[in-house]
Amino acid sequence: MTVYYKNSTHPLVHFRSAEDWQSMSDLCQDFLTPWDWSQIYHYLHDVAQCVLIEKDYHDKDYRDTFSHFYSKKFALYSPRAIRLNFFNTRIAPRGLWDLTRYQEKYIGSMVIRPTRTNTIGRTLINPALLGFVHGFLAQTRYKNHLLGSPLAIDAFPYISQDTDVTVCAHAACWMIFRYFSERYVAYAEIHPYELTQLTHDLSLGRRVPSTGLTVFQVSEIFTRFGFFPLIYFRETYRNDPALFNRLLYYYVESGLPVVAGLRGKSHAITILGHSCPRSAAAIAGGNPINTYDLVDGFIVNDDNHLPYQVLWKSGPTGLVPHESEFKIADIDTFVVPVYEKIYLAAEHIESYVFHILCPNNGFNTENFGFEPPDLVFRIFLTSSRSYKKYRKDHPIGNEVSRVYQQIPMPKFIWVCEMTTKVLYDDRTLGAKKGQVLGEIIWDATASQQDPFGFIAIHFPRRFIVNDRDTSSLKPHRFVMDKRLHDSRPYDIYVNNLRECP
Repeated sequence: MTVYYKNSTHPLVHFRSAEDWQSMSDLCQDFLTPWDWSQIYHYLHDVAQCVLIEKDYHDKDYRDTFSHFYSKKFALYSPRAIRLNFFNTRIAPRGLWDLTRYQEKYIGSMVIRPTRTNTIGRTLINPALLGFVHGFLAQTRYKNHLLGSPLAIDAFPYISQDTDVTVCAHAACWMIFRYFSERYVAYAEIHPYELTQLTHDLSLGRRVPSTGLTVFQVSEIFTRFGFFPLIYFRETYRNDPALFNRLLYYYVESGLPVVAGLRGKSHAITILGHSCPRSAAAIAGGNPINTYDLVDGFIVNDDNHLPYQVLWKSGPTGLVPHESEFKIADIDTFVVPVYEKIYLAAEHIESYVFHILCPNNGFNTENFGFEPPDLVFRIFLTSSRSYKKYRKDHPIGNEVSRVYQQIPMPKFIWVCEMTTKVLYDDRTLGAKKGQVLGEIIWDATASQQDPFGFIAIHFPRRFIVNDRDTSSLKPHRFVMDKRLHDSRPYDIYVNNLRECP
């Protein structure tokens, strides 16, 4: 027998065959469509060993759309949903009464909505337990309560469009908003129907049922949620298409999930991470290496598929399961959810970094101790609080960490880490997290015209600290400028994204 407590509100199904998966569908009260069942089966049948089903589940996101939309239809829709809870072990029937012992085996949850089409609702799946997700992802911790037992899930949220109230762009926005509202108390939780009502000024006709969103409507939704969004269009970078891709990477590497529009495909997705970097030593040529060049694809949530797909630079390869049918070149535009006091955009930082790393400026043997072909650099945005804490726990020699702990910094900073191919490859080879030899820290509130917008420049053999309160454009504004003689590598900063091995 593989179904336990069949007639209760919490049936338990052990998976031993495809028939057991069909039993799960039969217990979902016709809520689960055959197409969605097929998606779930092919996604989890190699991973999940059992499912605990919660009938009559009160889902706050579905309830929001039911109250404002489905309850007004002529056909009857249930006000309650079903929640599926997957484990990668078989729970003993008596084990239901203390599920905390199965915390490490909890894959996550999936709400099944009685919407008749696109029934997969709020989904929280731990990518580390899937086995096929490899890369660096934005994740935060969520808590479910099952039969009185609290169970945590490290995940990035997912939802599919219901095609009535929400479309793909709404789903992409919801995923980002639910990630931020769970991770940061500054952002309030918002539900799907509420989200559709945020397009006030740029609404094109009725908002529900929705016929789709423009990129400017997505930006308006971001603004009304509390962000100060940036919009990028590929056509703006016709003369340098690679720059568009690099800018997208800088924001994703900063832990900022973005809504990407595939206008040629009339579709929107959420980009939440990137694939594992390749070896830097494999890159030929005599130029410094941007870490974007080591990444072969992004990790995305596409509401037409279950979460954590890989979107490759060169398109589907067939080598990795659950890869997107699109490629990076299909992305025509993207919208970044930026905090208010981040005035410098990624393109400004890149130009500053390229200027400083010019051999006539900062990059020379006297400052670095190695030649340009060995240089690897990585650009990202982070909070100064997180960066200071990380550098306290992963110190830099020559008292540099203590200087960083003491000097004033704005809430957010841009950072460019610098290292060699060998030290960076420790990260790809798994020996260490990867190590660096220096960094440039830039004030994210600085003017794009300010040539002294940096807070500190730390080369392996030189350390400069800048007085941001001084208006002079002369070097005497530096509160520290000293030569370093015993610079040793230290851990790469990894707080923005979490690795899925």
